[in-house]
Amino acid sequence: MLAERADLRSLELQRRSALEDATLARHRAIPDPELGVSFTRDWLTVAGDQPYSVTFNVGIPLPFFDTGAHDAAKAAAHARELAATARGTLVEARADLDALLDRRRYLEEAIRLVTTDSIPRSQAVLEAMRTAYNTGHVSLSDLILVQRNHRELLGKALDLRFELFSARNDVRRTLGLDGELARSGTPASGGAGETRPSSEAQPNEVERPRRSELANDSEGKP
Repeated sequence: MLAERADLRSLELQRRSALEDATLARHRAIPDPELGVSFTRDWLTVAGDQPYSVTFNVGIPLPFFDTGAHDAAKAAAHARELAATARGTLVEARADLDALLDRRRYLEEAIRLVTTDSIPRSQAVLEAMRTAYNTGHVSLSDLILVQRNHRELLGKALDLRFELFSARNDVRRTLGLDGELARSGTPASGGAGETRPSSEAQPNEVERPRRSELANDSEGKP
C-alpha cells in the first residue's frame, strides 16, 4: 500500500520519463534521411532561365559529433537518482509506519486501562471519601485533594484520546489514504485496519465532574 502513495507514484513516473528521454537521445545516432521535391515556375525566360523546373533533394545527416550519448547518460543518471530517491522514501515511510502503529497500539491499550480500570477505581475512592466526609471521618482538604486527582485522571484520558486521534491521522497520512478521498470529496471514515476496541469507552462515557461539584469546590464546600 505504501508503494501506491502519490509521491512514490510520481517518482516512478518521472523515472520512466527519464528512461524514455535516454532512449530518445540514443536514437539520435541513427541517421535521419530527408527527401524533398520542389517545383519552380520562372517567368523571366529572357535571360535563358527554364520556365519550369523540378528539383529533387536527398539528405542523409551523419551524426559524427552529436550522437546523443551525453544526453542519454545524463537522462539515465537522472533515472537512477529518482529510483534511489523512491527507495529511500519508501524505507523511511515503512519505518515511520511501524513506529506509528506501535504508538497507536500503546495509546489504545493505555486508554483501555484508564477508562476500564483507573477511572472506575478513582470514582469509587471519590465516592468513599464523600461518604467519609459526610460522616466526619475525613477533612474537607482531603476530599478536595481526591476530587482534584480524579479530575486530573479524566483530563489525562482526554489527552490520551487526542494523542490517539493524532496517531491515527499520522497513519493515514503515511499510508497516503486521504489523497484519493481529497480529490473525490469523499469523507474519511477511519484508517485502514483501524478498529476501535470493544472495551474502549466512548468519549461521552468518560465521567465528568458535575456542575454542582465544581460550584462546591469554588465556594470551598464539599
